[in-house]
Amino acid sequence: MEKIGVVVADEFHLLHDISRGPTLEVLLSRIRHSQPEAQLIALSATVGNSQDMADWLDAKLIQSNWRPIQLHSGTLTGLNVKIHRIDGPDNVEWPEPRMIEGRNTKRLQAVLDDSYSTGGQMLVFVNSRASAQKEARELSKHIRKQISDGPIKYDNELIDEWEKIAERLTRREDTSVMGRALSQAIRGGVAFHHAGLTHSQRKTVEEAFRQGTLLAIVATPTLAQGVNLPAEG
Repeated sequence: MEKIGVVVADEFHLLHDISRGPTLEVLLSRIRHSQPEAQLIALSATVGNSQDMADWLDAKLIQSNWRPIQLHSGTLTGLNVKIHRIDGPDNVEWPEPRMIEGRNTKRLQAVLDDSYSTGGQMLVFVNSRASAQKEARELSKHIRKQISDGPIKYDNELIDEWEKIAERLTRREDTSVMGRALSQAIRGGVAFHHAGLTHSQRKTVEEAFRQGTLLAIVATPTLAQGVNLPAEG
């Protein structure tokens, strides 16, 4: 440890994690005690109390407000969408409140249809793996029904890409229940993402979303902590 000159602590917000936080805190404290001259660089995109963290490390806080896309924060009441905050350039034009088309009892499906119709994608966060798989399955069924007899027309090349990804996953992975469920969901342009997937499955889902192939991902909060997937819609 005497030769260490720079320490990079990525995903620094994990300091607040119940299981991993104490280990990270002890490790950093030991490094600071034994190697006080070493430069410590802590990185996080989601830490809330960044100034407190910087003070604890006796470090300089460097913040960046850059975003790959504008972030619109709003509410969906029934089928009425209203934007309350925009993170991005100051001179942006605020969208007017509007109604989206769809059934009030199937609002998530209505939002997905609206996102696709406006050229966007959708990220949905739920609190459990089971919920992620269930919601992805339902959204995928909805898209496949739309392809058969719905008012929204989907590009045939896009549908073919979904099938190719699903077949690739089926060939590459064993015929596990998880693998079959993921492949079936992707055939409708939707995937789920959680810690129960293999590394290969997660990378396939993330890359397909980045390329604009997948319409939506339903995920547990771990996706928001460690993966940068800009969704515009």
